[in-house]
Amino acid sequence: MTRGPGSPRRRTSRAADPGTLQLLAPPPLAPPARIVPEVAVPCSDPFDATGWRFTVDWEGMRVLLATGPDGEVRLQDERLRDVTGLFPEVVAAAAALGRRTAVIDGVVAVVDQAGHPDLAGLVHRIHAGPARPVAGAVVYLAADLLHLDSSPVAAWPLDRRQEALAILVPPHPRLQVPGWVEGHGRAFCDAAADHGLSGVLARRGSAPYRAGMASPDRLRIALAEQVDAVVAGVVWAAAPRSRRGAARPLPTAVLLAEWEAGHLVDAGRAGVHLDTEAQAWLTARAAELGVAEPPCPVAVDPGEAVAWLRPGVVATVVHHGRDEAGRLRLPGLVAVRDDRDPAWCIRRAPVAPPEDTPLPSGPGFRPTVLHTLPLGDG
Repeated sequence: MTRGPGSPRRRTSRAADPGTLQLLAPPPLAPPARIVPEVAVPCSDPFDATGWRFTVDWEGMRVLLATGPDGEVRLQDERLRDVTGLFPEVVAAAAALGRRTAVIDGVVAVVDQAGHPDLAGLVHRIHAGPARPVAGAVVYLAADLLHLDSSPVAAWPLDRRQEALAILVPPHPRLQVPGWVEGHGRAFCDAAADHGLSGVLARRGSAPYRAGMASPDRLRIALAEQVDAVVAGVVWAAAPRSRRGAARPLPTAVLLAEWEAGHLVDAGRAGVHLDTEAQAWLTARAAELGVAEPPCPVAVDPGEAVAWLRPGVVATVVHHGRDEAGRLRLPGLVAVRDDRDPAWCIRRAPVAPPEDTPLPSGPGFRPTVLHTLPLGDG
């Protein structure tokens, strides 16, 4: 019988050849629910070296930004907590990434109109929440790429991850990929110091991302005497009152500690001068983390009212070096916060920098990457 042009064709089934290897595409890999960030090793001095990339260590909150194919966005701090609700500006900006599955490592910073990070503004957001506006702009600075679509990419060299990140992140006033300089670490550190920045990150271009580790290929060069320390206790102006409706006492100092050889040790004390919201925030954290005994031996004056805390609150302090016992000299409080992982408040000597290598351009090189961030109304 002859089939007309509109007649359906009969499909015949053909048995699979038992000797044929069936090729099946592997299922896509979803990114892990939580990733512990890689951390930097302190480095004693600036250096010049081929194969190293130098960038600003932006003062802010270390945040992993995860996006999904349905437009979902999740922000995770370095203590693995969900902080998505704290930064609605970043969540809105993440829509610019499209419906890509990605995990980006970066920093949420509050920057002023000159493009400089404002740590006080960032900490104000931590204390007061998203309902209260900050003076500067909340910006996500994307520094690394850990997962893209169906592939984990942390094992890729940094240079390859940076190339993919630059393609993924479109220009956006609140979602940016900061620049870096290759090789010329000394000149970069000079320029960063001229801008009043507190530190520079040096990263080896061939290195993988080592989640949860202090990587020898990620060095932090301090440009200011500033550290993070565990808040071991809070000194009050008077003993805390428990009667309902009574005025709460004011914190007058925080007692500092650092990890050394697996134990907390005394790091000094810093005076406290906080606004009302910061005082309320610290009072609440002290109540939440309170313990009966000091977490380490700390000298206190007789009669002082001290609330002892288990590790959970971190103080960012400036100082004037260390005394013979290793305690910070004249520490001044910059911020109290709980986004930093207190486990990394470690007392350790910085490592020596890698050996300098000759670079093609002469000593007159000056980096141009330290321009102000292109902020706008977005």
